[in-house]
Amino acid sequence: PQSLASIEQTENWNIEPICGYEGCYPLVDTLVGNNLRVRFDTFNHQYSRVKNPFSMVLTFSMPQSYECTFSPLSTQIKKNEESKIFASNFVSYGSEKIDSTISNQKIIQLSGKGKPIQGKKYQAVSIQFPTVTPAPQETFQLFLEGLVCNGENLRPPVVTFSEGMCEW
Repeated sequence: PQSLASIEQTENWNIEPICGYEGCYPLVDTLVGNNLRVRFDTFNHQYSRVKNPFSMVLTFSMPQSYECTFSPLSTQIKKNEESKIFASNFVSYGSEKIDSTISNQKIIQLSGKGKPIQGKKYQAVSIQFPTVTPAPQETFQLFLEGLVCNGENLRPPVVTFSEGMCEW
């Protein structure tokens, strides 16, 4: 089992599973909308060794003409069995490290002119949350806040992760 992403149906956003690794297994969930793709790597499958703190990687891809900013420390998760919301407290972006105890207002520049991979432009942001990694059977929600592209404040829907089996 692994955590699969879903959202409430909206006009501008949807979830698309894409080939994520060699041989296209497992598929990786990607939030798609407003000319932007955000891939989610939760690393909480049954074989994961990382348990605490919970880390996930968000990989952004966009057209070359796009310029975005992202406030990763505004990103939050909520585990359904707890009422507490966990704000991200540490971010890694390339060689840059952001610790919430030092700065809570850091903005990351994202651009369609990022590093090419298989003909696409992308930037990966690793985010940590001060909580234990949820098991694949646990439901949790991701609140992706602080994302502005070409001057527009994007409001992606809440992404809910729940247990599922990856399809080939």
